[in-house]
Amino acid sequence: MGAKGLRQLVLRSDALEVLDISTATDLQTLEVVAPNLRVVRVSMCFLFQHVVPAGSGNDAVAMDDNKLVRIAAPKLEEIRSMDNFRAKPSDLDIHDLTGVRRLTDLSLRLHGKYHRDMDVGAWLLEKCPGVEHVDVWLEHDARCELAADEQLVDLTSSEGNAPFAKLRTMAVRAHFFPKHHFVASMSSLLSRCPNLSSLSVKTSSTEVASRSRCFVCDALITDRWAIDQGKIALESLEEVNINGFSGRDEEMQLVSGKEKDHGEEETC
Repeated sequence: MGAKGLRQLVLRSDALEVLDISTATDLQTLEVVAPNLRVVRVSMCFLFQHVVPAGSGNDAVAMDDNKLVRIAAPKLEEIRSMDNFRAKPSDLDIHDLTGVRRLTDLSLRLHGKYHRDMDVGAWLLEKCPGVEHVDVWLEHDARCELAADEQLVDLTSSEGNAPFAKLRTMAVRAHFFPKHHFVASMSSLLSRCPNLSSLSVKTSSTEVASRSRCFVCDALITDRWAIDQGKIALESLEEVNINGFSGRDEEMQLVSGKEKDHGEEETC
Protein backbone atom coordinates (compact mmCIF):
# COMPACT_ATOMS: atom_id res chain seq x y z
CA MET A 1 0.00 0.00 0.00
CA GLY A 2 1.67 3.21 -1.13
CA ALA A 3 0.24 6.34 0.41
CA LYS A 4 2.16 9.46 -0.64
CA GLY A 5 0.71 12.55 0.99
CA LEU A 6 -1.46 10.65 3.47
CA ARG A 7 -1.06 12.29 6.88
CA GLN A 8 -3.51 10.41 9.10
CA LEU A 9 -5.03 6.96 8.74
CA VAL A 10 -7.79 5.65 11.01
CA LEU A 11 -9.11 2.12 10.47
CA ARG A 12 -11.99 0.59 12.41
CA SER A 13 -13.06 -2.77 11.06
CA ASP A 14 -14.44 -6.03 12.40
CA ALA A 15 -13.56 -7.86 9.17
CA LEU A 16 -9.91 -6.80 8.86
CA GLU A 17 -7.48 -9.71 9.46
CA VAL A 18 -4.27 -8.62 7.68
CA LEU A 19 -2.95 -5.06 7.49
CA ASP A 20 0.06 -4.25 5.30
CA ILE A 21 1.19 -0.63 5.03
CA SER A 22 4.44 0.24 3.28
CA THR A 23 6.10 3.34 1.87
CA ALA A 24 3.62 5.71 3.49
CA THR A 25 6.44 8.18 4.00
CA ASP A 26 4.23 11.19 4.79
CA LEU A 27 2.07 9.32 7.28
CA GLN A 28 1.97 11.07 10.67
CA THR A 29 -0.44 8.94 12.69
CA LEU A 30 -1.91 5.45 12.34
CA GLU A 31 -4.83 4.29 14.46
CA VAL A 32 -6.30 0.81 14.09
CA VAL A 33 -9.17 -0.81 15.98
CA ALA A 34 -9.73 -4.29 14.57
CA PRO A 35 -10.92 -7.10 16.86
CA ASN A 36 -10.05 -9.82 14.31
CA LEU A 37 -6.72 -8.46 13.08
CA ARG A 38 -4.08 -11.24 13.10
CA VAL A 39 -1.16 -9.82 11.11
CA VAL A 40 0.18 -6.28 10.86
CA ARG A 41 3.09 -5.00 8.79
CA VAL A 42 4.28 -1.39 8.86
CA SER A 43 7.34 -0.69 6.72
CA MET A 44 9.07 2.48 5.50
CA CYS A 45 6.50 4.78 7.07
CA PHE A 46 6.70 8.07 8.99
CA LEU A 47 9.98 8.91 7.25
CA PHE A 48 9.01 12.56 6.83
CA GLN A 49 7.61 12.93 10.32
CA HIS A 50 7.80 16.55 11.47
CA VAL A 51 8.97 17.24 14.99
CA VAL A 52 7.22 20.37 16.29
CA PRO A 53 6.52 21.64 19.79
CA ALA A 54 3.04 21.16 21.21
CA GLY A 55 0.79 24.19 20.85
CA SER A 56 2.85 25.69 18.05
CA GLY A 57 -0.12 25.95 15.73
CA ASN A 58 1.66 23.84 13.14
CA ASP A 59 -0.62 21.28 11.50
CA ALA A 60 2.07 18.60 11.77
CA VAL A 61 1.87 16.11 14.60
CA ALA A 62 3.81 16.96 17.75
CA MET A 63 5.72 13.73 18.37
CA ASP A 64 6.24 14.50 22.05
CA ASP A 65 2.49 14.53 22.74
CA ASN A 66 1.10 12.02 20.24
CA LYS A 67 1.54 8.37 19.41
CA LEU A 68 2.57 7.55 15.88
CA VAL A 69 0.86 4.16 16.04
CA ARG A 70 -2.13 3.03 18.08
CA ILE A 71 -3.35 -0.53 17.54
CA ALA A 72 -6.13 -2.30 19.43
CA ALA A 73 -6.21 -5.87 18.12
CA PRO A 74 -6.76 -8.54 20.79
CA LYS A 75 -6.20 -11.41 18.30
CA LEU A 76 -2.90 -10.10 16.95
CA GLU A 77 -0.54 -13.02 16.21
CA GLU A 78 2.19 -11.64 13.96
CA ILE A 79 4.02 -8.34 13.64
CA ARG A 80 6.08 -7.80 10.51
CA SER A 81 8.73 -5.13 10.08
CA MET A 82 7.50 -2.72 12.76
CA ASP A 83 10.53 -0.58 12.08
CA ASN A 84 12.28 1.39 9.36
CA PHE A 85 10.55 4.58 10.39
CA ARG A 86 11.38 7.41 12.74
CA ALA A 87 9.91 6.01 15.89
CA LYS A 88 10.84 4.99 19.38
CA PRO A 89 8.96 2.64 21.72
CA SER A 90 7.16 5.51 23.43
CA ASP A 91 5.63 6.45 20.05
CA LEU A 92 3.88 3.07 19.85
CA ASP A 93 0.69 2.10 21.65
CA ILE A 94 -0.09 -1.53 20.80
CA HIS A 95 -2.61 -3.02 23.19
CA ASP A 96 -1.87 -6.45 24.66
CA LEU A 97 1.11 -8.05 22.93
CA THR A 98 0.82 -11.29 24.91
CA GLY A 99 -0.87 -13.11 22.01
CA VAL A 100 1.86 -12.35 19.46
CA ARG A 101 3.56 -15.57 18.31
CA ARG A 102 5.69 -14.36 15.38
CA LEU A 103 7.97 -11.37 14.86
CA THR A 104 9.01 -11.19 11.21
CA ASP A 105 11.61 -8.92 9.55
CA LEU A 106 12.47 -7.57 12.97
CA SER A 107 15.35 -5.08 12.96
CA LEU A 108 17.58 -5.56 16.00
CA ARG A 109 20.54 -3.20 16.34
CA LEU A 110 23.24 -4.42 18.69
CA HIS A 111 26.67 -3.22 19.78
CA GLY A 112 27.99 -6.44 21.25
CA LYS A 113 25.60 -7.08 24.15
CA TYR A 114 24.23 -3.54 24.16
CA HIS A 115 21.37 -1.86 22.34
CA ARG A 116 19.89 1.61 22.46
CA ASP A 117 16.89 1.91 24.77
CA MET A 118 14.90 3.41 21.88
CA ASP A 119 15.39 0.39 19.63
CA VAL A 120 11.93 -0.76 18.53
CA GLY A 121 13.08 -4.29 17.70
CA ALA A 122 14.49 -4.92 21.17
CA TRP A 123 11.36 -3.41 22.71
CA LEU A 124 9.10 -5.78 20.78
CA LEU A 125 11.16 -8.80 21.83
CA GLU A 126 10.80 -7.81 25.47
CA LYS A 127 7.08 -7.00 25.21
CA CYS A 128 5.98 -10.19 23.39
CA PRO A 129 6.45 -12.95 26.01
CA GLY A 130 4.58 -15.53 23.94
CA VAL A 131 6.67 -15.21 20.78
CA GLU A 132 7.65 -18.59 19.29
CA HIS A 133 9.37 -17.57 16.03
CA VAL A 134 11.58 -14.58 15.27
CA ASP A 135 12.97 -13.54 11.90
CA VAL A 136 15.71 -11.00 12.68
CA TRP A 137 17.70 -8.49 10.67
CA LEU A 138 20.68 -8.15 13.01
CA GLU A 139 22.43 -4.83 12.46
CA HIS A 140 25.19 -2.80 14.03
CA ASP A 141 23.80 0.72 13.50
CA ALA A 142 27.04 2.70 13.61
CA ARG A 143 25.47 6.13 13.93
CA CYS A 144 27.74 8.89 15.20
CA GLU A 145 26.49 9.19 18.76
CA LEU A 146 23.65 8.60 21.16
CA ALA A 147 20.82 11.12 21.20
CA ALA A 148 20.58 13.29 24.30
CA ASP A 149 17.71 11.22 25.71
CA GLU A 150 19.09 7.78 24.71
CA GLN A 151 20.76 5.20 26.93
CA LEU A 152 22.46 1.86 26.35
CA VAL A 153 20.83 -1.31 27.69
CA ASP A 154 22.62 -4.60 28.40
CA LEU A 155 20.64 -7.33 26.63
CA THR A 156 22.26 -10.01 28.79
CA SER A 157 21.61 -8.37 32.16
CA SER A 158 19.68 -10.60 34.56
CA GLU A 159 18.05 -7.59 36.20
CA GLY A 160 14.48 -7.46 34.91
CA ASN A 161 15.28 -9.50 31.79
CA ALA A 162 13.40 -12.79 31.70
CA PRO A 163 14.46 -15.37 29.07
CA PHE A 164 12.53 -15.52 25.83
CA ALA A 165 11.19 -18.79 27.17
CA LYS A 166 8.73 -19.70 24.40
CA LEU A 167 11.02 -18.83 21.51
CA ARG A 168 11.65 -22.06 19.54
CA THR A 169 12.83 -21.04 16.07
CA MET A 170 14.95 -18.10 14.99
CA ALA A 171 16.29 -16.98 11.60
CA VAL A 172 19.02 -14.34 11.69
CA ARG A 173 20.30 -12.28 8.77
CA ALA A 174 23.31 -10.13 9.64
CA HIS A 175 25.22 -7.64 7.54
CA PHE A 176 27.69 -4.77 7.87
CA PHE A 177 29.13 -5.85 11.20
CA PRO A 178 32.63 -4.67 12.21
CA LYS A 179 35.12 -7.37 13.17
CA HIS A 180 34.28 -9.17 16.44
CA HIS A 181 30.93 -7.39 16.80
CA PHE A 182 28.84 -10.08 15.13
CA VAL A 183 29.83 -12.95 17.41
CA ALA A 184 29.46 -10.82 20.54
CA SER A 185 26.04 -9.60 19.39
CA MET A 186 24.91 -13.07 18.34
CA SER A 187 26.06 -14.59 21.63
CA SER A 188 24.21 -11.99 23.66
CA LEU A 189 21.01 -12.72 21.75
CA LEU A 190 21.37 -16.49 22.15
CA SER A 191 21.91 -16.10 25.89
CA ARG A 192 18.25 -15.05 26.16
CA CYS A 193 16.93 -18.04 24.15
CA PRO A 194 17.41 -21.16 26.32
CA ASN A 195 14.67 -23.22 24.63
CA LEU A 196 15.64 -22.62 21.02
CA SER A 197 15.27 -25.74 18.84
CA SER A 198 16.11 -24.35 15.39
CA LEU A 199 18.60 -21.63 14.43
CA SER A 200 19.39 -20.29 10.97
CA VAL A 201 22.13 -17.67 10.49
CA LYS A 202 23.14 -15.89 7.28
CA THR A 203 25.90 -13.28 7.27
CA SER A 204 27.28 -10.95 4.60
CA SER A 205 29.39 -7.83 4.02
CA THR A 206 31.58 -8.28 7.09
CA GLU A 207 34.82 -7.54 5.22
CA VAL A 208 33.76 -4.01 4.29
CA ALA A 209 32.30 -3.30 7.70
CA SER A 210 35.41 -4.55 9.46
CA ARG A 211 37.14 -1.32 8.49
CA SER A 212 34.43 0.95 9.89
CA ARG A 213 34.42 2.64 13.28
CA CYS A 214 31.55 3.16 15.68
CA PHE A 215 31.44 6.09 18.09
CA VAL A 216 29.20 4.21 20.52
CA CYS A 217 31.52 1.20 20.76
CA ASP A 218 34.80 3.12 20.70
CA ALA A 219 33.83 5.88 23.13
CA LEU A 220 31.11 4.52 25.40
CA ILE A 221 31.41 0.74 25.68
CA THR A 222 34.41 -0.81 27.41
CA ASP A 223 33.24 -4.42 27.88
CA ARG A 224 31.39 -5.14 24.62
CA TRP A 225 33.25 -8.46 24.15
CA ALA A 226 32.58 -9.65 27.71
CA ILE A 227 30.20 -12.45 26.73
CA ASP A 228 30.47 -15.57 28.87
CA GLN A 229 30.01 -18.40 26.35
CA GLY A 230 29.51 -20.78 29.27
CA LYS A 231 26.22 -19.09 30.08
CA ILE A 232 24.76 -19.88 26.66
CA ALA A 233 22.93 -23.15 27.28
CA LEU A 234 20.96 -24.26 24.22
CA GLU A 235 20.02 -27.74 25.40
CA SER A 236 16.95 -27.95 23.15
CA LEU A 237 18.78 -27.01 19.96
CA GLU A 238 18.22 -29.64 17.24
CA GLU A 239 18.93 -27.86 13.95
CA VAL A 240 21.52 -25.25 12.96
CA ASN A 241 22.00 -23.79 9.49
CA ILE A 242 24.85 -21.29 9.04
CA ASN A 243 25.64 -19.54 5.76
CA GLY A 244 28.25 -16.91 4.98
CA PHE A 245 30.84 -17.50 7.71
CA SER A 246 34.34 -16.58 6.51
CA GLY A 247 36.25 -18.87 8.89
CA ARG A 248 37.52 -16.19 11.24
CA ASP A 249 38.58 -17.42 14.67
CA GLU A 250 35.74 -15.63 16.46
CA GLU A 251 33.17 -17.12 14.07
CA MET A 252 34.51 -20.62 14.52
CA GLN A 253 34.49 -20.15 18.28
CA LEU A 254 30.76 -19.62 18.13
CA VAL A 255 30.22 -22.64 15.86
CA SER A 256 32.56 -25.01 17.73
CA GLY A 257 31.02 -24.05 21.05
CA LYS A 258 27.57 -25.11 19.88
CA GLU A 259 28.93 -28.29 18.28
CA LYS A 260 30.78 -29.35 21.43
CA ASP A 261 27.83 -28.73 23.72
CA HIS A 262 25.06 -30.21 21.63
CA GLY A 263 26.48 -32.34 18.84
CA GLU A 264 24.16 -30.97 16.16
CA GLU A 265 25.19 -30.59 12.54
CA GLU A 266 25.98 -27.18 11.08
CA THR A 267 25.71 -26.28 7.43
CA CYS A 268 28.23 -23.56 6.57
